[in-house]
Amino acid sequence: MSDIVDDWAIVQERLKKPDLELKILDLSSKNLGDTDAKSLATFLPNCPKLEKLDLWNNTIGDAGAQAIAVTLKLGHCPSLKTLNLWRNQIHAAGAYAIAAALQSGQHPGLEVLSLGWNEIGSAGAQAIATVLQQGYCSNLRELHLDENEIGDIGAQAISAALQGRCPKLKELQLVTGVIRGWRKQ
Repeated sequence: MSDIVDDWAIVQERLKKPDLELKILDLSSKNLGDTDAKSLATFLPNCPKLEKLDLWNNTIGDAGAQAIAVTLKLGHCPSLKTLNLWRNQIHAAGAYAIAAALQSGQHPGLEVLSLGWNEIGSAGAQAIATVLQQGYCSNLRELHLDENEIGDIGAQAISAALQGRCPKLKELQLVTGVIRGWRKQ
């Protein structure tokens, strides 16, 4: 068995314990796919103090993102401040699910949402824009949607949604470059 599988197996065993004091869960670059993300979603209710969920650089697709989103929508991990799904294989359906989880209002303290280097497209960006426009992410400091082929329509939707609704936003990534210090003047 490879080290990656061994590590994930150990993490799964530890996550089975109820009411973990875990604040950071970093499963970056572990080659986790949809099945692993679905498994993780079943353990997240055991992590009420989780502040940072780092799943960047895996192969999680829409089904995995949807499973995690459903768990978050149910109010699990209420202390979550960072959701990092950068560089996975998430498309519009996964972005819709994440948007729905954020619209539930269960995570008002979210400060960092990273969906960069996925494939959410214009439709996924518009779903995220709707959440921003409705004020569900007023504590957001960083939004990473770069390299998602969101196009002009997606970028315009994000831009319009941010107007006055994300006063704490300091970093916005929409393309390869970074727009820092974005603020409505």
